[in-house]
Amino acid sequence: RQHIPMLYELLKQIYRQRLIDYTLMRIPILATLDASERQQFVQHLIVREVPRGETVVRAGDRPNGLHLVENGQFVIENQGTAVGHLDEGDFFGARALIQRSPATDNVRAVTPCLMLTLPSMTFYELLDRHPEIKLLIQQVLDDRLAYNQQNKPVLDALVTHGVRRGDKLLLRDATKCPPGCDICVRGCASRHGAP
Repeated sequence: RQHIPMLYELLKQIYRQRLIDYTLMRIPILATLDASERQQFVQHLIVREVPRGETVVRAGDRPNGLHLVENGQFVIENQGTAVGHLDEGDFFGARALIQRSPATDNVRAVTPCLMLTLPSMTFYELLDRHPEIKLLIQQVLDDRLAYNQQNKPVLDALVTHGVRRGDKLLLRDATKCPPGCDICVRGCASRHGAP
């Protein structure tokens, strides 16, 4: 019994390592690095759980790192209007870092999120070693801007209702539910912001 906490901590470390490895491999700008280079940056990543509704970046904030979305959805807002969205595998904070200027938009969690932050100094070291990554980042940001401008009406409507999109569908057989059960309704509201 005394070994259970140690086992739990070991399993948690293994899970965190796999989670980070998976996230770094599916982010296009970092997928170009080989495994040993990605591993060098893993030790610098800060893992943070973000509750739904929390604003993690405010317009005017100085950049503190490159933020990678491991899980969940964020909305980018400018003066109260949704101007973009971020899903699992996306990143934010790069433009302010590259331009060495304050953030121009707010970034708010639409769902509970897990994000990884690569601190500013580590990000700059990455750019020094791989200047081509700056071009990849710029291309992603340009593509994202074009997509968000093209889909603005849909984005506004979906963000207003608390969720941009889902990637899973839950079917409920009401004949198998006990009377008064609403676990799935509460679960969906808790995870996605709307029942």
